[in-house]
Amino acid sequence: MATSAAGSRQAVRAGQAILLGLILGLLVAGPLHAQGDEAPKESREKRLVSELRAGNWELKTVEQLVRALIENKERHAARWWTQVALGAAERDLLPPETGKSLALIAKQGGLKPSEPQLRAMPTRAIKHLEKVMKARCYAAAPEAIHFARRCLETYPDETMVAEVDAIERSLEGLDRSDERPVSPVITKSAAKLVEQLGEARDELLDDMIGQYEAYPCPPGARAIRALILARGEESVSAEWRATFDRLTRLEFDSEPKRTVRIWFENGGKVEVWRHGMRLMGEHGRSTIGEKKQQGLAFEVIAGDLIQFEVEKPHAKKLDRLLFVVAAAAELDGRALPSTAWFQNANGRVSSIDPQLNPMCRGIPFSPGEVPDGLVDEVEQQVRALGAGILFPTADEFHHYAVDRHKNLSAAEEAIRAAGQTPTWIGGEGERLIVVLRIPR
Repeated sequence: MATSAAGSRQAVRAGQAILLGLILGLLVAGPLHAQGDEAPKESREKRLVSELRAGNWELKTVEQLVRALIENKERHAARWWTQVALGAAERDLLPPETGKSLALIAKQGGLKPSEPQLRAMPTRAIKHLEKVMKARCYAAAPEAIHFARRCLETYPDETMVAEVDAIERSLEGLDRSDERPVSPVITKSAAKLVEQLGEARDELLDDMIGQYEAYPCPPGARAIRALILARGEESVSAEWRATFDRLTRLEFDSEPKRTVRIWFENGGKVEVWRHGMRLMGEHGRSTIGEKKQQGLAFEVIAGDLIQFEVEKPHAKKLDRLLFVVAAAAELDGRALPSTAWFQNANGRVSSIDPQLNPMCRGIPFSPGEVPDGLVDEVEQQVRALGAGILFPTADEFHHYAVDRHKNLSAAEEAIRAAGQTPTWIGGEGERLIVVLRIPR
């Protein structure tokens, strides 16, 4: 009997233990279940981003990601990844119906432009650029082009990008004989646009940066960079400069790398910068010769503006330091054209906002074989480019660059031996600063 009672008590205790365990299990499972609902939500979105960034392009993956971002009210990230998807569709990585599908998702999710003033900026910038060209105020054109590109980074439009590209190309062969001074109307219009872009950005950047850090992609980095620079590089505070640098590092760590290889004639020092951050120190060299025919190679990402500062001019005349450099570049083993090279009108290799001006193109020739019309051709380039890199006159080019610059022929031979065609870049000053634009 006692044994039976003891057994009953043990059974009761066992039952109580089981019940207590169930209760504790429910108490613990509740919070875990709630956390489980949240954690997969975040990890799912990042997993979808990881799949796309790894090259696993599927329309259903893009649709799931954009829907999730809209549901989270992360409209900037939703818009950026829509742009990424549209770019993938153009490269045939996604089906043609991608655009229509994402537009429907955006409409159903109520993804409307919540920053209409910012969205309107590309159109306003294009109208200003057209006004500059129509007024023949060509000296203001490079700055207007630069501003238009900045606006188009915030809200890309392929038609407008093509229009800006066409105007930029037209400047290289433009006859400036009918050029007019920059009028007060043009100056006032440009200042108004800068102010409008600055006003549109201020309330957006914090959200944009947070969403970029969570779901990095090229359109996001470009939009944030353009807005930080809305009022120009000189107006960027120390706080925003730190954010800019952090964005630059994160972008470089996140995006696929490409290899650029450059050749510069000359045994002088070269500094290499990307978005105001040094890629190669001042002691790096780019000597072209038997031991250096492979060029200088380093990693870049699509769309980069890589700035090079070259020392050691080749000649001096009447207190003018003259440069003539033979240069070439290839990206992932394919040669880049001479039109990939520009001048930074800011004149600072460390600039975070280089303004690209087209360059005068050198015209090589042999001593005693000066082509007919050479002087006129060089002077026409100088007139056409105006604010571009200053180019020595034909006589100076011939006398100093060809006759006296002993390394020039060896440089050209080394560049051609690497299967490249040299781009001839002329300039004057203590240093020569050039920009290489990496295509997207």
